[in-house]
Amino acid sequence: MFDSNLERKFNFGAVKETELYRSAQPDEEFLAYLKKTYRIKTIIALRFDVPEFEERFCKENNINLVRLPIKSWRRWPEPDEVQDLFKLFQYSWNLPVLVHCLKGKDRTSAVVALYRIGCEKWHLKDAVAEMKQWKANWFWRLFIQTRANKVIHGFKERRLVLLYLMRFLNLIFGIDGLIFVIRHEKNLQIFLSVETLLMLIPSLLGKLTLLEFTVLFGLFGVFNLAEIFNTAHERSVDIAQPNFDLRVKYVKDILAGGIIFFGVICMIVWTIFVFFL
Repeated sequence: MFDSNLERKFNFGAVKETELYRSAQPDEEFLAYLKKTYRIKTIIALRFDVPEFEERFCKENNINLVRLPIKSWRRWPEPDEVQDLFKLFQYSWNLPVLVHCLKGKDRTSAVVALYRIGCEKWHLKDAVAEMKQWKANWFWRLFIQTRANKVIHGFKERRLVLLYLMRFLNLIFGIDGLIFVIRHEKNLQIFLSVETLLMLIPSLLGKLTLLEFTVLFGLFGVFNLAEIFNTAHERSVDIAQPNFDLRVKYVKDILAGGIIFFGVICMIVWTIFVFFL
């Protein structure tokens, strides 16, 4: 029998009927109610300290208790953990699932948003709008807006970063040149031409998070800066001489300066956000 007052007390709601429900920290009475009314088979606890009565209840009633402790910026969900959560919904014997934190509005809303985006393919803005309806605070809404793609697809993106870097190095040096550079680290001179950067940007934009892209952008700028210093002796040539190649190099240097400036600014802003806010 449904008890709307009890459900309201624990901030209970259905994310997807017969599959996923959400609530605040349940007490023993509410756990028994959920077992009887909704036949909950799995509980995802987002708190660091799971009450003893909840552990005991799950054990006695054959409920799978999954711990995913999340606490502000000190403990984000890892990509592999999120993938493991998604796998729970692939097997009917795990369903239905209850996810809860302490109050059922912040951490719970964040995990539900990840479910909406990763499993139900919701648009990011719709998932964030639902978080707002459940009164999730700005911090967790910002987390989903900036890091949802990271924690859902992060393991793929790390491979893509390495893949693109290796493709770039092979493009510039060739395999023999790459081996030579690795063996002669003291003479390492990595130069990313503007043409190569422009070629990679369309692919990178579709694959990486903004943070990872700006970090790569800043690194590419540093590579350009290193090349400018390494070729500084060429600037002793009189620029009045009709040297087309030299003028092209100066144009590239100007563009490289823009890359450096933009990349460094982005890296500073994102570093402040990730580590200090």
